[in-house]
Amino acid sequence: MIKKTKQSGDITPMGEPKPPLAATVLVVRERKGSLQVLCVRRHPNQRVWGGVVAFPGGKVDPEDATAPADAVHPRIFEFSDDPTTERACAVAAARELFEETALLPTDEVEMPSAPGSRSWNQKLRLRYEPGRLWTLLASSAIELRLSQLVPVSRWVTPPMLPVRFDTRFFAMRMPLGQEILRVGTENMDCFWAFPDEILDQFERHELEILPPTQWMLFYISKFNSLDKFFEAISKLPLHIVIPEIFQNNDRTLLVLPGHPGHSQRPRVVVEPTYFEYCLGQFIINRKN
Repeated sequence: MIKKTKQSGDITPMGEPKPPLAATVLVVRERKGSLQVLCVRRHPNQRVWGGVVAFPGGKVDPEDATAPADAVHPRIFEFSDDPTTERACAVAAARELFEETALLPTDEVEMPSAPGSRSWNQKLRLRYEPGRLWTLLASSAIELRLSQLVPVSRWVTPPMLPVRFDTRFFAMRMPLGQEILRVGTENMDCFWAFPDEILDQFERHELEILPPTQWMLFYISKFNSLDKFFEAISKLPLHIVIPEIFQNNDRTLLVLPGHPGHSQRPRVVVEPTYFEYCLGQFIINRKN
């Protein structure tokens, strides 16, 4: 039996807890007439989704709900009717991005560095202690601009899977004057990728990418400029996306709302709306 909770918009089986909240950020930039997106490769020893290629992000912490955050992007409140939750997700997205890559959604900061030395944001990350981001920012006179985190989509892991998350996806332009620094043990790599190229690698079974990440990569691949990309995502519907398994004769599909095999017929995402199971993984349909 399935229920829909009006307050949060979650869909969970009766009697089961809601999936934990998570947030992730698509950092994008223009290169060679196309867009690149910043990816991380999770360390294989991670308990959840070890080894997968993803975007920077992670779970929402309780402290994220009480952080002294500035104005957020107004569209985040289309994710649900719980403003506290949505603000916490935006805060978590910024915090996780900083923890994993040293990047921050801020205005350009005038802190010149000597040639060959670390950038100001890299130095700031090396001074960071978990749970003390806001103290660190205040002591450095750095103000976050959470409104730079533009909402893209909200995906909830299907109920049949043992590990579930209710994840908000945000997009952000690569901030000027900042440089990437991979820190910590969660990720073994942090790199820029052209979406089509990394999806090609995935289809050759050279790496592992989860379906929501595949969909985001495919969507980004359709644009060749940041302005067009951000204009397009400003018009995307921000409804909940919960994939479902659909058996079509001898084909096993993972389908999204709007696909004929999904129980939710109104489409809430743009094409493609299905992934096909092949050699142990669901692969997005890029042939539309």
